[in-house]
Amino acid sequence: MVRDWPPELENMTAVVAATLGRDGLLARSNAGFRRIAGTGEADPAGTDVSHLFVQPDFAALCRAVDEGAEGAYAGMLTMGDYNGLTRTLHGRVDRCGDGLRLLIEYDVEDLERINEAFRKLNDAHALLRYQLVQANQALQQQNATIEAAALTDPLTGLGNRRHLDATLDIELQRAARTGEPLTAIMADLDHFKNVNDRFGHEAGDQVLKAFGAAMRAQTRAMDLVARFGGEEFVVLLPHTPLEGGRIIAERMRATFAETVVPPLREPVTASFGVAQARGAETAESLLQCVDKALYKAKQSGRNRVVAG
Repeated sequence: MVRDWPPELENMTAVVAATLGRDGLLARSNAGFRRIAGTGEADPAGTDVSHLFVQPDFAALCRAVDEGAEGAYAGMLTMGDYNGLTRTLHGRVDRCGDGLRLLIEYDVEDLERINEAFRKLNDAHALLRYQLVQANQALQQQNATIEAAALTDPLTGLGNRRHLDATLDIELQRAARTGEPLTAIMADLDHFKNVNDRFGHEAGDQVLKAFGAAMRAQTRAMDLVARFGGEEFVVLLPHTPLEGGRIIAERMRATFAETVVPPLREPVTASFGVAQARGAETAESLLQCVDKALYKAKQSGRNRVVAG
């Protein structure tokens, strides 16, 4: 079998060159053949490569060479590698002594165009995935912002009545299930109408914000401070008994009674009612109970804490 070919073919990958016997055993291959066959860098001489010829198969290819003009086959060849990947290229197979010589040339320009198209497609896909991730994150942030706004009092930044109602139901269920105490505080600013009448509603808003901040400063992260409406506020204290709630309310009262909010020239006081949830307490009954305690604080002279 003639095994020689020009030395420059040996390491070319754009040209597929090989000599093989009629039994399908490989005698010699260049880098291009090993690339298309997926056999690695080593020359797999003596390897049966007949199964790599898909269309025409190896037996049909041998017959085509024998029957072809000048003992050659020229046309399309579909070949598959060991991983099952097939390629269809135009090539020529000649009789070479008692064997065959295979010569196929890649259309390098076509390959470059295909590779460039795939690169652009991959880039576009990566960009689309990035944009989708960014859009999803923005949507999640927007939804979180909307949800937070729906549960927040816009003036004080505290929870609103909707937040209070939802949290109160959850905490009452938890207290009933675990037996842990749950205490509520209701607070109301004393003579708040006089603040608005004398100093205006902007000053009144500043007092409301300062009062909310003072209440929040005396609570834990697990506690909820909410604006109940107007100048009324409610605090939920999970895992806290009545006496603990009374102590916290007294701290709130004392702190705010010493706070002067400009443009006011003296502090505004507040009254507090405190109540602990009972065994089969509902949200409505607990709020009624703490409201009654607040009413007693108002009736007793204001600026005080009454536990119901």
